[in-house]
Amino acid sequence: MHSRQEIVKANYQAYERATKKGRKEILDRLEPVTGMNRSYLATVLGNYGREAAGEGSKPKGRRKERPEGKRGGRPREYREDFTAVLGAIWADYGHPCGKLLVPMIGGMIGFLMADYRITEDIRALLLKVSPAEADLLLRPARKALEIKGVSTTKRASASLRSQVPVQTSFDRETVKPGSFAFDTVAHCGASSSGQFCKTVTGTDVYSGWVEERSLLNSANRWVQEALSNITSELPFPMISAHYDNGMEFINKPLIAWCLERLIRMTRSRPYKKNDNCFAEQKNFDVVRKTVGYFRFDTAEEQAALAEVYRNICPLYNYWYPSFKLIRKEKQANGRYRKIYEKTPKTPFQRLLESPDVSEESKAELRRRKSLYNPAALNAALNKSVTQLLKINREKRQDSIPPLSEGQAVVA
Repeated sequence: MHSRQEIVKANYQAYERATKKGRKEILDRLEPVTGMNRSYLATVLGNYGREAAGEGSKPKGRRKERPEGKRGGRPREYREDFTAVLGAIWADYGHPCGKLLVPMIGGMIGFLMADYRITEDIRALLLKVSPAEADLLLRPARKALEIKGVSTTKRASASLRSQVPVQTSFDRETVKPGSFAFDTVAHCGASSSGQFCKTVTGTDVYSGWVEERSLLNSANRWVQEALSNITSELPFPMISAHYDNGMEFINKPLIAWCLERLIRMTRSRPYKKNDNCFAEQKNFDVVRKTVGYFRFDTAEEQAALAEVYRNICPLYNYWYPSFKLIRKEKQANGRYRKIYEKTPKTPFQRLLESPDVSEESKAELRRRKSLYNPAALNAALNKSVTQLLKINREKRQDSIPPLSEGQAVVA
């Protein structure tokens, strides 16, 4: 025992100063000499000379003298001024995760410099910060809102549904640009009674290109007009349209409209939301995260909602990157592992890289992007959302009945 203590005393300082690899070498050398269990030997070397804290407690550490005012650990690289700028950009541009926020800032840094008064030091840090570090810095500001909407889908008749073939999924290897999935979002608040506004969401399965149109209600006429407007304003042709089983999509006028334009029409299975997952995802990511779950049921609110979409769609299509699922691999336990792109891309980038998009369409895409300024679009988006919520708030205040004479307000 005395020899073991002498060996520990002679080596504990070297063990404390050593790196992980160096400690391994010391343990390899001393373990056969002392005959001690490796884990116990590491504990003895690490705690040698420390004051015991009492029975059943860990030994107290040797107090290290530190200059007053100096904190331990490595110096902070991302300080409060950088976190404030990063948080402002994150809040203004839709609260994306770090893996999407960092490449988005890299592509827009030239437009952000003036709006956020970014110094050269902060600019260098914005281009250097990793997605994981960005998520860590933004963790205190991230507040998840768990809110669910009301389903207003009414199934079309069986005779009409039988005319539209069922498609349960899209083949990632063969899907081409122009294959759109559509769905509607109900702005009915907590009740689905009466008339209320709706949003038609269309997303290109291949690239993630998104189109949003506001409707006064879900009448077939407005839905068909919205789809006609989308096809006329797209910089590339629509070749197919995938819907759910709602009456706003599965009806005779819209079926005839698709046949006339040689647009292949398919539908999802009843009560299977995953069959239309591409549109469902955009319902929350683009619509709900931007305008919330309020009830919009007036023409003024519908017009304000349309103004919101005029600003947000170019941002998502030209500037907001996203990850695309490449393939799924089945594991030994029967579960599937999803493989995504290593680098997120914008829908604009995917369309330019596609060999199925004509050069005329690519030239038009480049021309349209040159007309936009993402900082100006974001400022207009925030202004339009504020105006929409102001109209909604004033409408709800006007609907409150006035107090009768003698009626008191209870605080």
